[in-house]
Amino acid sequence: MKYLFIILIAFSFIGCDGEEPNPTRTVYATFTLISNPENASYLQVWLHNGTILHQEPNGSPVPVGFSLTTAEYSFLKDFNCTAMALSTGASGLSSNNEIEIKLYVDGDLAETRVVNGASGQTNFIIP
Repeated sequence: MKYLFIILIAFSFIGCDGEEPNPTRTVYATFTLISNPENASYLQVWLHNGTILHQEPNGSPVPVGFSLTTAEYSFLKDFNCTAMALSTGASGLSSNNEIEIKLYVDGDLAETRVVNGASGQTNFIIP
């Protein structure tokens, strides 16, 4: 019986490398307007369930190069995270605007994607 207990203990440590089975990651994103041919004055971005809104005063166009950065979130590794951007102007949704999304995981740039301003939704799998 004593040997069985020792064998069970030994097998319980096989495969343990000190890492959590599915560790959490600290994730945030930056959204940068890289083109604004339709002079959009409103920019809205989402990362998972957090939303940021920006509107230029007096309906002026959002300047190219303008960026918004989300809050930090904790996600499990391999989590499917939605990021989305929307830009609008006086004539409605700005479908020709391009927005760059940079996803950061644990402080390091993990991936960059470009979406348009009308249906700019993409999904990231957290590495």
